[in-house]
This record gives sequence, C-alpha cells and structure tokens, in this order.
Amino acid sequence: GGARRSNDEAALGGRQTTGAKLSQSEEDAIRRQLISCWNVPAGAVGASDLKTTIRFRLDPSGALEGQPAVEKSSGDRVFDDSTLRAVRVCNQRGFQLPADKYDAWADVTVNFDPRDMF
Repeated sequence: GGARRSNDEAALGGRQTTGAKLSQSEEDAIRRQLISCWNVPAGAVGASDLKTTIRFRLDPSGALEGQPAVEKSSGDRVFDDSTLRAVRVCNQRGFQLPADKYDAWADVTVNFDPRDMF
C-alpha cells in the first residue's frame, strides 16, 4: 500500500510527486539559491555552451541526503565539478524551501546552463 512517487520532471527539473506543486516564484527562489552558490569555472573551455544536469535528494529539513550526482555530463569535468560544488555550498548555507511542499522538492534535478541561470 501507499502512494508511489511519480517520475515526471517539473519545470525546474525537480521530480514531482503527489501533493503540493511549487509555484513559479518558489521554483525561481530555488534557482536563485543555486545561482548564488555557483561559480562558473574560468578554466572551462566554452563554458557558456556547456550544460550539466545534476540530481540530488533533500530531507524534510531541506538538507542534502547523500551526495549530488551528475545525471548528464557537460563533457567538461571542471564544469561538472563546479555544479556539484554549488549544491554542496547551498547545502551548507541551508536550502530555504516551503516545508508544506516537501513532496514537490524532495527529489531535485537541475539543469545547470549559464545562459539560463544568469
């Protein structure tokens, strides 16, 4: 018994589950948090053309569960590592997320693309 999590991807890249849906302003708030934690590496060749997809899970307090993982690599290790580091830095600062919508942000998949994030 019990409900199963859906595998549908949300606009921000988070995995949606049954329950509350994040508003656009809440999705933008998560994006702003990640942007503030991310430094695009100067040494990444063609960084403006690189994209990486990162997946991570958060507990109900908004803390990282386990380690973030590269779901789709940019092909540039330095760039990919910078996105993983951004998630860890935000975790140290503490993700600010609406507790009543935990089901909507428990599993997060984020596309790091400098053209879309800045």
